[in-house]
Amino acid sequence: MAEALADFFREHGLDREGYRAERLVVHLGPITLPFPNPGLLPFHDLHHVALAALGRPSAPTFWGEVEVSALELRAGPPTALIALLCVGALGLAAVIAPLKVIRTYRRYAGCASLYGEQDYAMLLALPMDALLSRMRLPQCRPS
Repeated sequence: MAEALADFFREHGLDREGYRAERLVVHLGPITLPFPNPGLLPFHDLHHVALAALGRPSAPTFWGEVEVSALELRAGPPTALIALLCVGALGLAAVIAPLKVIRTYRRYAGCASLYGEQDYAMLLALPMDALLSRMRLPQCRPS
């Protein structure tokens, strides 16, 4: 997983600076919304990497965030702020493509997020298949 995460960061020009930032900044076109950083961004990024392994939209773009938000909302967000961000992403996407959002949301029934994990370093050491199994994602593979 560590290598896949490093590849994800390289591919999308990201770094880990946001992990320690006081504020989590969400960009909606020309609008910038700052929120208190709940400190869970490392796990959120692993969700992006896991979905990429399944061939799902996972880039840190609008639709990639919608896909991750669907997974995180279905799995049970760990904080009210994360729930709000997930609902916001899905709600905005539903205005644009409601059927796509419904299909995306249904896809992740029964899956788990990594937010409840205590040992991030252990997650990074896992092979991809083990992480996908831990998230119960193999059943969500696209047909």
